[in-house]
Amino acid sequence: MTDFALVLDAGAIAAYATGGAEIVGTHLVGADMIGMHAAVPTTCLAEAYAILGPKPEAVQRVRLLLALPCVRTVPMLPGQARAAGLLCHDHADLTRLGIAHTIITAVSSGAAAMTSSPLIGDYLPAEWPIITV
Repeated sequence: MTDFALVLDAGAIAAYATGGAEIVGTHLVGADMIGMHAAVPTTCLAEAYAILGPKPEAVQRVRLLLALPCVRTVPMLPGQARAAGLLCHDHADLTRLGIAHTIITAVSSGAAAMTSSPLIGDYLPAEWPIITV
């Protein structure tokens, strides 16, 4: 287990960057207040940039997000890369590596998943905390 309270997927990052989901900021403040962190998987970060495109104000908000003291970027480790690839291979509806990376990071850290994807609930235990943005 780690000190992560949240794992943000690409949709949550993009929502924060466009100002479309105050819930993301609210949960980041909450995590910081209790001394916990929010994980930003690097695959999700790349997907968020792909969603946002070259919008300067959105890119700046992503930079601000990453600079928050409670936010930590999380690389995909070799063993996780295999697990994420197999997860996507075995489940035709799970085609985004970012979602797989979010699931793996959430499970390995015991953190809530913050997502815009309804698919993530199909791959986590029923009682797993999922915050929809």
